[in-house]
Amino acid sequence: MEFENYQQAAKNGDIEATYQVGQCYFYGMGITQNTKKAHYWFQIAAKQGHVQAQVDLAMCYINGSGVKKNTQKAVFWFWEGVKQYYAPAQFNLGTCYANGLGVTQDLEEATFWYQAAAQQNNTDAQYHLGLCYENGVGIEQNLNEAIFWFIKSATHNNIQAQAHLGVCYMAGVGVLPDNKLALYWFNKAATQGEITAQYHLGLCYENGIGVQQNFDTAIFWFKKAALQGDIFAQNSLGVMYSYKEDDAASQSAAIKWFTIAAQQSNSSAQLNLGLHYLNSTGSDPNFEKAAYWFYEAAQLGNADAQNNLALCYLHGNGVIRDVEQAAFWFTKAATAGVAKAQFYLGTLFEEGLGVEINFDTANYWFLEASKQGHVEASFKLGAVVNMDNVWMRIARYI
Repeated sequence: MEFENYQQAAKNGDIEATYQVGQCYFYGMGITQNTKKAHYWFQIAAKQGHVQAQVDLAMCYINGSGVKKNTQKAVFWFWEGVKQYYAPAQFNLGTCYANGLGVTQDLEEATFWYQAAAQQNNTDAQYHLGLCYENGVGIEQNLNEAIFWFIKSATHNNIQAQAHLGVCYMAGVGVLPDNKLALYWFNKAATQGEITAQYHLGLCYENGIGVQQNFDTAIFWFKKAALQGDIFAQNSLGVMYSYKEDDAASQSAAIKWFTIAAQQSNSSAQLNLGLHYLNSTGSDPNFEKAAYWFYEAAQLGNADAQNNLALCYLHGNGVIRDVEQAAFWFTKAATAGVAKAQFYLGTLFEEGLGVEINFDTANYWFLEASKQGHVEASFKLGAVVNMDNVWMRIARYI
């Protein structure tokens, strides 16, 4: 009935009713959803100066809702809203300048419009202005100002600002580290469905940060974020389930969530999935699948995966044994600082496996591993310094 009333009023020239007809079509309120008709009614209202219709019309052009995408037309209508000092129009115009949508990218201009909207208490603008100050984008970096705007936005219930403020308190960015306040803001945003906050709240409960450690509650929040598509939460959820080694259902759940994240190119999940196949509980290892996922993660630069892939090549687990490939991947991981890889690479140079024998290079990598507390590397290094004919005698320890 309400739709019919709006429609009749719109036919009689009521601008607000014209806009509301567009809203009804856009959201399917009292009528079948139809974004083309929504665009039609927004345009009529916008041309008559209805500022909300101007912004909604611009958003139709941004998103291609009921009309072909056209960022230049979107900017035109945002400008029409800006002429009426409408904060959402100012914010969206700033976003266009920030991302070069329909205009030449101009970060200073973006910040200008974020400021204009923020001063009218637009919480999205306040949050984005905080990001500009935090990162020195379009304006000189000023962490105090960043925190000021994050708090302004968060206290007006902007969930992105709440989640980000939680990160700031956890990491001590612009404020003294305060895990209790981090937890407070994560909880505020997480209970309203903010994905990043849900993930970080899971981390808090997993590690006892600002709250008593509770794995079940950690799983609860990781799952909330994971179901919304957060790949970090999906990987963390897999980790939590993998801890329950004697529970077959939990192990299956671990594989499920590792796989979901791994298929989205999360290298940590790929590594974890490889390790899960390598160290299967209650079943034989699947070296082929382990090597496959180690390779996927190694290609993305995951140093621990590179080390594990090298071990697969060294021992012929899941792949044809290839000491040159082992040396290649150990070098990658060792250069990234993995102590085990540094030790193994030193051993390869000592033995001439996949590389030419080079005692100086071997000694270098043993030293690098020793600096990180690798016991066997420290022994090798001690042997090099203190023993006669060490390169013949040391082989028994390999």
